[in-house]
Amino acid sequence: MRVVAVSMVLLGAVASCGAAGPNLPVPDSARLDWWQTALIYQMYPLSFKDGDGDGYGDFRGVLEKLDYVKELGADAVWFTPINKSPDRDWTYDVSNYTSIHTLFGTMEDFDAVISKMNKLGLKFIFDYVPDYCSDQIEWFQKSKEGIEPYSDYYIWHPGYYNNDTGVRSVPNNWGTVFGGPAWTWVDSRQKYYWHVFTPQQPELNWRSGRLVADMKDVLRFWLDKGVSGFRVDSVSRLFEDAQFRNNTNRIDYTLNQPETYDMVTQYRALLDEYTAKKGDFTRFMMLETTGSLAKDVGYFGNKTNPGGHLPFIWEFMTAVHSGANANSFNVAINNVMASVPSGNWYIWFSGNHDNYRVATRVPGLEDAVNLMQLLLPGAAITYMGEEMGMTDNLDITYSEGVDPQGCNAGAQHYIQKTRDRARTPLQWDNTTNAGFSAANKTWLPVNKNYVSLNIAAQEAAANSHLKVYKRAAQLRRVRAIQRGALHNHAISTSVFAYSRELKGEPAYIVVVNTGSATETVSLSTAFSNLPTAAVVEIAGVDSGFQEGDSLSLVKISLKGKAALVLRTGKI
Repeated sequence: MRVVAVSMVLLGAVASCGAAGPNLPVPDSARLDWWQTALIYQMYPLSFKDGDGDGYGDFRGVLEKLDYVKELGADAVWFTPINKSPDRDWTYDVSNYTSIHTLFGTMEDFDAVISKMNKLGLKFIFDYVPDYCSDQIEWFQKSKEGIEPYSDYYIWHPGYYNNDTGVRSVPNNWGTVFGGPAWTWVDSRQKYYWHVFTPQQPELNWRSGRLVADMKDVLRFWLDKGVSGFRVDSVSRLFEDAQFRNNTNRIDYTLNQPETYDMVTQYRALLDEYTAKKGDFTRFMMLETTGSLAKDVGYFGNKTNPGGHLPFIWEFMTAVHSGANANSFNVAINNVMASVPSGNWYIWFSGNHDNYRVATRVPGLEDAVNLMQLLLPGAAITYMGEEMGMTDNLDITYSEGVDPQGCNAGAQHYIQKTRDRARTPLQWDNTTNAGFSAANKTWLPVNKNYVSLNIAAQEAAANSHLKVYKRAAQLRRVRAIQRGALHNHAISTSVFAYSRELKGEPAYIVVVNTGSATETVSLSTAFSNLPTAAVVEIAGVDSGFQEGDSLSLVKISLKGKAALVLRTGKI
């Protein structure tokens, strides 16, 4: 082992300790609800497991592999949309809110999934898409014709007609996420409709009282079917500026309108009412926000009108990038801890179906990111495959692509825009199609590295990313991790560490070297209140340590990309 003799130099390098936060430590008198400590597994069903051999993941495949999810240590599963859809945006264009997509199976198959999850102690988190829907839905077909009560279910505007030129122009300069015009003309209505994604995904009008009632009934329908909560998609875009003002460099009038925050409190009231009626466990809600920290924390609501249980706070995920270092993670965690209001709670995630995988963004830091994320205070979300360091399929070509964001960008820009590469089938083993499907062709190409990078191989290995992940998931059950204070430090430019501390319990220190070179550091200055003797609780792959190794916080030599969890004596 090569040791860089810089320990004395680094003793003074400790930077910006993180405060415990307004909600930590959690006293014994306070009850932690199930969602506050939940490990949530994000499942993209199309790529999880194909049970009927057609090349698409489905509920039969889910039933076959739910035991794996439970064995990971998950408490809940967030399923990306399962409703009927023509798949212009792969299940995010819903054409019937109370149906099941035929690719996944039937409502009876859904019921079987709920039944098995209940037996396993897993909760089903339903992906609710309220901002937009498919243009094939009955509501839109009737709205196009002005048929009541659907005429105002969407955002219609006549635009502006110039009598001198005979030219009609769109209402404003609002743009789309996927490129192209944001307003589409319909002759039968003699108006434009607004869509922030594809023209096949018209925006719903949440100022329509009838629409609001119908969409709340959708929530009740799935609650009655047995789901335990919702991930609310694109919540920040529910309302648009009622005056249709042009966006400026400073203001986007399609995001975070005041009415949106109010509607989220109405969702919460519905969930709380349902929970009270059932009298068993909390039905909860997490929200996909836009990534503007100051705006996102507003979705927590307040004590009088509570909002989402867990609005997404993106700071940790955005810190996981190719130039990430100790300060990146330190600042991200500090920002979250300082921003979440007192009485509210934390959620951490590092990837999802819309972004490059962790192993592609920061190769070699798979264990580091998983250990950091899973042992921070609060709930955590793992996108399927991240538990075993799965990589993006960088070989997918434009002709093989299906993602509208990539395909609409054209062949020249497909690679920069597509999300296909992070959505390829989960790699179960080294058999045909990575054990995902028996079909001749899968809906997206399987990554060729499945021969060596797969779940079965990692389960059989003496140590692997998957086994490191499982040990971290188990550690989430201990009191210090669930209730303890958090103290985080950038020890050096490359070495980041944080502790979880609870009086009367062992303390745990997560320490990672984000750089490529070995560094010798001292943790005893940063964590001067802790005993200097420690043992390795979890050792990342290729860290050079084994579980149970004894060491001193005074001087630790960390290989490049090494990740460890240390345990001290009781404090």
